[in-house]
Amino acid sequence: MSINQYFSDSYVVSRLKFRGLLGAVQQRWPEAELKTVAVCPDKEFTTDMIIAQPREKRHVLMVTTGQHGIEGYAGGAFLQLLAREYLDKLDPELTGLVLVHAINPWGMANYRRVDQDNIDLNRNFITDWSEFKDINKDYSRLRFLLEPGELGKKREKAAFYFRVARALALAGSGGIKRALTLGQYRFDKGLYFGGSEHQPVARWLIDLYHGVLRDFKQVVHLDIHTGYGPARRMTIVNSALDPRDTAGLKEQLGYDLIVKADPQEFYSIQGDMVDYNCWLGRQYPEAQLYSTCFEFGTLGDSIGALLQSMRALIDENRLWQHGGGNTLRDEAIRKQFVEAFYPSCSIWRQRAVADARRALTGILGNEGLITSN
Repeated sequence: MSINQYFSDSYVVSRLKFRGLLGAVQQRWPEAELKTVAVCPDKEFTTDMIIAQPREKRHVLMVTTGQHGIEGYAGGAFLQLLAREYLDKLDPELTGLVLVHAINPWGMANYRRVDQDNIDLNRNFITDWSEFKDINKDYSRLRFLLEPGELGKKREKAAFYFRVARALALAGSGGIKRALTLGQYRFDKGLYFGGSEHQPVARWLIDLYHGVLRDFKQVVHLDIHTGYGPARRMTIVNSALDPRDTAGLKEQLGYDLIVKADPQEFYSIQGDMVDYNCWLGRQYPEAQLYSTCFEFGTLGDSIGALLQSMRALIDENRLWQHGGGNTLRDEAIRKQFVEAFYPSCSIWRQRAVADARRALTGILGNEGLITSN
C-alpha cells in the first residue's frame, strides 16, 4: 500500500478504510473489536473505535483523531500508517490498542474544524465548569477583526488588512494571538468557541480516559492535529502540565521539533484535551502517562502564513454564519480553508508520513512499547 492510499478525501471513505483495519489488528489481537459511537445528533456521522486488549494489561497505545473535524483526514492517514507499519512491532501479550477515528465526524464530513454546534472541541475540555472563568479578555475587543459580519461585495482583502492594522494598534500581536487561540466562551457564533458544558463526545472520551488510566500501568496517548508550525513539518506539542524537559526529550526521541503548550514555546489554551488528560492522570498515580499532540504544519509560521491562516479561519466562519452569494469567491474561501488544514500537495503528505514515522518510532521506543526499529 503506497502512502497516497493512507489519505482520503471524504469522511465516508476515511471511515471505511479505518473499519477495514480491524482485520489487520485481529491478526495480532484476535479478540479486537470495532465499536461505533453515535454522539452526533445526525446518526449518519459516527465516531469509530478499534479496541484490542492484551492478555496482561501492562501498556496501551491510544490514538485520537479528528477532534478538529477537517484535521481528521491527516488523522485517518496516521491510523493507516500505524496499522500497516507498526502492529508487528508491538507485543500483543502486553500492549493494547485504543484507536479512535473522527472524534468530530460532522466537522470532518463538512470540512470544518468545529462541531455541529460551532463548538471547538479542543476548547471544551474544562476540568470544572462550575468554577471556570473565561480569561480571554482580548476576544471581545477584537471582534471587529475576528467576527466582521457578512462578506462584502469587494475589496475584502484590503478590508482584512485594515482590520489587522487596527487590531495591532489596539492589542499588539500578542493580544491577537491570545484572542484567537486561547478559546472563548461568550460568542457562540465566533471562533474557538468552547461552549458552556462538556459536549456528548467529550463526556464519552472522559469516560474512556478514566478506563484506560484505571486499567493499564502505562498509557501512551497521541492526538493528531494539523495547521500549526513550520510548513511540511510535524511538531510534537506536549502539555504545559507535562513535567518532561523539552531539550532532554528531543535527545531521547531523536526528534528535533518538540515544544510545550505554554506562551513561551507554543500558545496557551483553555479546555485542551491533552491538558485534561494530563490533569486526569494525576488521579491515577499508579499509571504512567504520556499524552501528547502531533501537529502537522501546513502553511508555515512566517508572518505572511499566519495572516493567511487567520484570514482562512475568519472568512470560513463568516461564510457559515452569514452565507455567501458570490459563487467563485465562496468556493475560493472553502478551498483556502481546506488547504490550511489538509493540503492536497503530495510533498506535504510524504513529509507528514516521514515525520510521523520518526516521531512514532522515537516515542514507542522511548516508552518501551517497541524494542527495535
